[in-house]
Amino acid sequence: MVLDKIKEFFREPPEEKHELEKITIDELKERINTRRKKLKSEAKSEAKSLIKNIINSRDKIREITKDLENANPSEEVHPRIYKSGKEERRLFVKKIRRALNKINSIKTSNWKKINNFHQKLRKSINQLGKASSSHKARVSTLYSNQTQRLSSAFDKLQDYSKRLEEILNKNKSQIAKLDEIYSSLEERKELVNRLTALKKRVESLKNRLENEKESLEKARKSLESLKKSKQFNFFS
Repeated sequence: MVLDKIKEFFREPPEEKHELEKITIDELKERINTRRKKLKSEAKSEAKSLIKNIINSRDKIREITKDLENANPSEEVHPRIYKSGKEERRLFVKKIRRALNKINSIKTSNWKKINNFHQKLRKSINQLGKASSSHKARVSTLYSNQTQRLSSAFDKLQDYSKRLEEILNKNKSQIAKLDEIYSSLEERKELVNRLTALKKRVESLKNRLENEKESLEKARKSLESLKKSKQFNFFS
């Protein structure tokens, strides 16, 4: 199973047959570390580009929100509807700004900060969705142009968020697989080390046993020689 995962990560297009490469566990671990760094670097690069688009989208929503705040009704309406619509607009604008305040640019490509950024982005989008559900329909009766532009901008922000989530999940999945392989290699190396130590121990015991046999054989021969000696016969 581990070998299958290793082949999956280091598989190359089948252009021509090559001789099998011999590689040690330590060399394979080093390749996994290199692959892990490459995956993280590529994911960070994609995430960085998306975050830039997200910040631009946030600024666009702020711009449209400002237009909405200062806009005049698109048509004449009953005073009561106008008063109600203005109050709905005030609340809508307030909630939009509160939600957007959660989306702050990050200067570094620190992976933890990217994940934190995405979590805050999701909360912001959820708040924007709730604000739209509560106020957009009534605000649209007076300011349809601005609310349509906001809806389009919200959708674009939502799309960026989904794409960022896909990048994060894909990277997390790939890194998890590499970590699993790396952990398995660590276990195998530990087993190899223990087996090597055990073989050395067995070899040492064999040598010790051989030495004991030699000592016993020498003692036996010495005893036989002693039995045949005149001194032994004299005392027997």
